[in-house]
Amino acid sequence: MIEISKIDKLIQYIVLVAGQKDEAFDRELGPIHLIKYLYLSDLAYAASHEGRTYTGLPWRFHHHGPYCQEAFQRLEPALRSMLNATPGDPLDFKLAKTETAPVETAPATEYEPLTRRQEKKRSEQLSQLKSKLKERLSTRVQPKFKYTAPRYDEIFFQGLEQLDAAVGESIDPGDYRASFSEDIWKSKARSDPGSS
Repeated sequence: MIEISKIDKLIQYIVLVAGQKDEAFDRELGPIHLIKYLYLSDLAYAASHEGRTYTGLPWRFHHHGPYCQEAFQRLEPALRSMLNATPGDPLDFKLAKTETAPVETAPATEYEPLTRRQEKKRSEQLSQLKSKLKERLSTRVQPKFKYTAPRYDEIFFQGLEQLDAAVGESIDPGDYRASFSEDIWKSKARSDPGSS
């Protein structure tokens, strides 16, 4: 059974942990990244809970990895409560209420254990698949383009000088502090991307 409150809390936790990283790049999480972290959380939980997941989401392999439509549908509602908060504010979870219909899920399928014969057949099929994959990888076609290393010649350095001159005066190395008004946290641009 899908547990929406656990999904929402986990999404919020993932975003908060990413916000504690020092590097700005580490905090750039797109929807797919969040879904992957949800999956990894379920995977880690299942490892010590007899295969049961924390969220109850019905994960499927989709294109290049795990995906769950129900997880994707929870991203915006789970993060809505964080858009109106400033650092230190309590989060208002009433904002996470969905206006859409509840998530419908397919009933859980129970699988019977495989017989020895079925296990053997599956193992053989897996071995054949591995062999085919190895064969394909060994006969890979080489790319049709040739890499040319960049030239760091006089023309290159003249171009750099012109670009530097066009920018203006450089900022001296050192420690600097940027100040922002506290009003930035209540800015409409945080909750309405079209207003900026």
